[in-house]
Amino acid sequence: MACKSTAKTGLHALAALRARHPWPELSELEGAPPYVWNLDGRELVTELIRNTRPRIFLEVGTFLGGSALSWLAAHPDLVLIALDPWTGGIENFVDMVIDSPPSWVESIEPLRPIAAAIRQHGIANVALHNLRAFRDRVIPVRMPAEMGYPHIRSFVEPDIIYIDATKQPQEYLLVHELFPAATLCGDDWTWQDETGTCPVRNYFHKVAALRDCSVLAKDATWLLAKN
Repeated sequence: MACKSTAKTGLHALAALRARHPWPELSELEGAPPYVWNLDGRELVTELIRNTRPRIFLEVGTFLGGSALSWLAAHPDLVLIALDPWTGGIENFVDMVIDSPPSWVESIEPLRPIAAAIRQHGIANVALHNLRAFRDRVIPVRMPAEMGYPHIRSFVEPDIIYIDATKQPQEYLLVHELFPAATLCGDDWTWQDETGTCPVRNYFHKVAALRDCSVLAKDATWLLAKN
């Protein structure tokens, strides 16, 4: 069983957070198709959502919203806080993949319209356009993780936090300190740096030891479960 949360779930707190981070105006994308890059291997998290039925889910690093759509579909009452600055290199990530496809990309053709939409509208607008059907259950917070964690904590404590951002150790240690009751999970279990090692696994295991949890992993996804 995953580490249990006692999150603050008051509607007034979520409403206050939503008021601080309103949905943007996206009329220029009205009627456009979704520009989602779907990735597999999220079953650990979707099963966790279905089994625990969380009220508040914090996703750290939403990118284009492909995983967020899976979380929202897994539980009809889930409110998703999408924490992502949508700036820096991530803005050009799809173009970089098209120019130099990694081995796990089967075809770059489905990525071309995504890259074109990002260039025209910006990645934040494209991501939220992809999530617009769930806009009543999504709160976009455009901040980097280290700034966003304490900001969100001043409003609510999520039940589940999914980390898929810049792969820096402070992202994992700070989330452990600020959200002690939240169940932690994320991506990048199989991610390798330029040396061919998987350094992010060290961060998972360190936090797991601090929480007396075990690390469960499937494909690229990891989850901390209570011992």
